Amino acid sequence: MKKSFLKIAVMAMVAGIVATGCGSSKKVEVAPSMTRRVAVQTPCYDFFMDKPGEYMAGLGISSPKADERDALLEANRVALADISTRYLGVIKNGTQSYLKDTTVPSGKKSSENKLEGIATTAGSKAINEYANRVCFQTMEVIDAGTFIGYTVVHVPVAKVNKEIASALEVAKVDYDAEKFQKWLQQELDAQAASQNANQ
Repeated sequence: MKKSFLKIAVMAMVAGIVATGCGSSKKVEVAPSMTRRVAVQTPCYDFFMDKPGEYMAGLGISSPKADERDALLEANRVALADISTRYLGVIKNGTQSYLKDTTVPSGKKSSENKLEGIATTAGSKAINEYANRVCFQTMEVIDAGTFIGYTVVHVPVAKVNKEIASALEVAKVDYDAEKFQKWLQQELDAQAASQNANQ
């Protein structure tokens, strides 16, 4: 009987200790939930490098947007701005290189100096017309549901060059078309090499 009582007492004591530990005033600390950023890898990597002689590429990445559509629209805008800035810079450099290398007869000088303005206007128009979206993707970057948009556009070099040549012909600009195209192509190739080397 004594043994049974002793056994019950020990079990009650253990239960009390366990109950005291479980019901203690110590708070269990739970790590606060962190906003998890998903690893972002730029999609379309192979698409946003220029291909000499074929096309120039423009890359657009939007800032995080709460709305997916807004992210895509901004990415589109940035891609077009990227290609326009670089392409129009190429036209300007090509024009300046041509003018430096060409002896312009006095009667033709004013006409030939119109090259840059007309070529830039025609080039800008052609970029807007021929920019072709080759990659379009959204990515959710944080748990809260923020989106980043990615867009890559390609613009065919031949089509822009043709648009420029046509505009210069319509404006009756006196220039050596073959030499000018040669200089322009050299600038395009140099730009492509520079852009691709930096990737």
